Amino acid sequence: MAELSSQAPRRHMQANKRRHPKAKPRKRFWSFIRKLVLWCLVMAAIGAAVGYFGFMMAWKRYNNWAAEFDLERINDLEKPSIIYDRNGRK
Repeated sequence: MAELSSQAPRRHMQANKRRHPKAKPRKRFWSFIRKLVLWCLVMAAIGAAVGYFGFMMAWKRYNNWAAEFDLERINDLEKPSIIYDRNGRK
């Protein structure tokens, strides 16, 4: 009988451990940080791709527009620009 009474508290403690596992807040915190960093990297990559393609579309339009100008005819403008310095001299 003495053996049974000494094992009863041990069984009770083991059962409680199974029911209430210890929470690991450090693991949850670092898991959240990893997910946050990964999400930021993915959003930065998407933003970089959108920015690159937007820049390339704008650059292509202005590059085609600039190709239409003939620099040999720059002096044939109807109203040429006159550039003055800060003292009002040409």
